[in-house]
Amino acid sequence: MPWMTMTCGKCRHEADIDEFCRTPVSGELPSGVYQCPACGVAVRRQSTGPGTRYESGLFVPGPVEIVVVDSRL
Repeated sequence: MPWMTMTCGKCRHEADIDEFCRTPVSGELPSGVYQCPACGVAVRRQSTGPGTRYESGLFVPGPVEIVVVDSRL
């Protein structure tokens, strides 16, 4: 049973997130890059603003944007 699933925004393929983190030829993708194993579209998470650190020490990352990047084999 997968610990977390991911759904492709282009083709709606749903699979274990680990399947989106590697390719059959190149292997592991760089951190923060995900590629759909069905249609091959690749995206990267990109911060668009600063995060916030609270007095308790909790850090909440800033806003995140999803950017389409070049696919890999």
